[in-house]
Amino acid sequence: MRLSLKFAVLIGLGATLIVLAMSVLSARRDVKIVEQDMVRDASLIAMVVASAIEHSEGHEDWSQVLDSLEFGNTGIHIEWLPGNDGSGVDGPTSRVNEFDVEATMPIAGLRGRIVVREDLTPRDEVFGRSLRTAGVTVVSVMLLALGGGLFIGQLLVGRPVDALVAMTRRVANEDYSRRVLVNNKDELGVLAKELNLMAVQLEAARKQSRIHGEARLQAQLQLLHADRLRTVGQLAAGLAHELGTPLSVISGRASLLNRELARLDVDQTDALIIGEQADQITQIVRRLMDYARPALHERQDLDLRLVCENTIRLLRPVAGARHITLKGDSQVPIYGAGDQLQQVVANLIMNAIHSIADDGKIELDLQAGEFGHLIVDDDGPGISEDLRERVFEPFYTTKEPGKGTGLGL
Repeated sequence: MRLSLKFAVLIGLGATLIVLAMSVLSARRDVKIVEQDMVRDASLIAMVVASAIEHSEGHEDWSQVLDSLEFGNTGIHIEWLPGNDGSGVDGPTSRVNEFDVEATMPIAGLRGRIVVREDLTPRDEVFGRSLRTAGVTVVSVMLLALGGGLFIGQLLVGRPVDALVAMTRRVANEDYSRRVLVNNKDELGVLAKELNLMAVQLEAARKQSRIHGEARLQAQLQLLHADRLRTVGQLAAGLAHELGTPLSVISGRASLLNRELARLDVDQTDALIIGEQADQITQIVRRLMDYARPALHERQDLDLRLVCENTIRLLRPVAGARHITLKGDSQVPIYGAGDQLQQVVANLIMNAIHSIADDGKIELDLQAGEFGHLIVDDDGPGISEDLRERVFEPFYTTKEPGKGTGLGL
């Protein structure tokens, strides 16, 4: 059963009991008043009749005279009872019997008394009307109390509870976006306020948990990436060591072959190509060795702008018609290894050169501060979103075969 309905039933039951008790008391009071009125009427009639008999001059048979009196349908009956002179009695005596009201008035000197009896039908009619009125009143009050209780219960309890239940279900389904609106100043209002506060705290906790989860995922991915890099470094070290000797032999034989062909005045193109390719492989192997076993570089106070200017000057012949400009702060003091920084800037510029047209533009923007900032911007097509996460993986490159090894960045 709903709480509002219980509230209405309790109100209706309480009101009904109160009205019923008041109706019963009112009915008993009405019956008592009617009985008192009937006793008073019977006593007055007895007194009037007795007075008339005492002051009469005749000696009629009062028993026959009183029997001849008719009072219609009033339910009143008067009779003469001899045997008592009524001495010492000043007024009538009365009593309420089971079916009537009786008043007795003795008459002095006639040795008799007047007895007036009145039927209790009026009292029973009054009692019946009182019961019917009480029944109608009780039923009306009960219906009104139930209706009013339902309305008040739904307004003060039902709607706020429904709102709280709906809010609880949304919270259970992890929906913290909406709040419950309960304007009550009672315990339900306090509960609504605390439930809204709980939803805010749960939403903040879920966001924080999501952030922590993403951070843990990124940490795991970085650990996996670091493990792959460590494996690649070990493979690179072994591969570089194994390839070092054959490459030295190939390069030396290519040099001997080139000198021999020059002495014989024969075309040296193939020998030159062999030597160039061997030197290129040697450079790749050396870079693998540097990657696997990074050397210690001396760090010192530097001007990042000066490093960028030197790098641009070295790459001018490679850039061709491409425009390389440097802007930003005139000095960017940093602390680092100059040769490694120059290699970083060179790789960034070379990547830009390979990705733009022959008349493209490359811009280096330098900003000083707590940390030095270098932004290399070009007007090339850029890197798609799905490839940006892989640009720092060793041996991964978007360049054509023979134009990059994927070790620059």
